[in-house]
Amino acid sequence: MLEPKAGAAKASAEGWKCFRRKAMAADGRMFSLNRTPMKVVIEFYRTRVADDAHAVVGRETVDAADRDAAIEIARHLARTLNMPQWPDAVAIADADGTTIYSSIIAAPADIDKGPIS
Repeated sequence: MLEPKAGAAKASAEGWKCFRRKAMAADGRMFSLNRTPMKVVIEFYRTRVADDAHAVVGRETVDAADRDAAIEIARHLARTLNMPQWPDAVAIADADGTTIYSSIIAAPADIDKGPIS
């Protein structure tokens, strides 16, 4: 169990803390938990090919350690978030509204079952 940084305030309403130790990502990379997470907005949307219109079908604001962590969270949410339709794409923006990542989402093989949440 990771211990909170000495003198750190209790978890905020968002539920995050700063930690003194390092952690291991799922792929084996080590990353530091010393820095304060950044707040990102993850938007899932559908696109219409005829005029490239975008309709947001899901939006979540989360705290992530860095860009890679935000992408990992977005991938998890794409599979588990209860949305009215399967999204075609995802965009991740920082607190200032600057897009830091954008990608097309491949439809899952069991698309008829809907989101699993």
